[in-house]
Amino acid sequence: MRRSVDDCSVSVTRVKKRNQKLLRATLDWFERGSSNEGIGSATTKLEAAGVEALVNALRRFDPEQGNRFSTYANYWIMKLSIRRCSNRPV
Repeated sequence: MRRSVDDCSVSVTRVKKRNQKLLRATLDWFERGSSNEGIGSATTKLEAAGVEALVNALRRFDPEQGNRFSTYANYWIMKLSIRRCSNRPV
């Protein structure tokens, strides 16, 4: 059991590191589009939602459906960012 927990934390770290550009680009786009509503100032909240979204996308991704991981992860990053900023439960 211990080994699988350690493997999971290593996997999450790798996913965050390898998809940092995707996460930053998506959050930058989101912040620019929502700065009029005051959402753009919640950067830490958005980054936390983005990392959670990457992990969520990793768990749910199915390459058999023909999508690229970046496209799928981008969907989850936007979805969770919008929900977190509007204080809706995930």
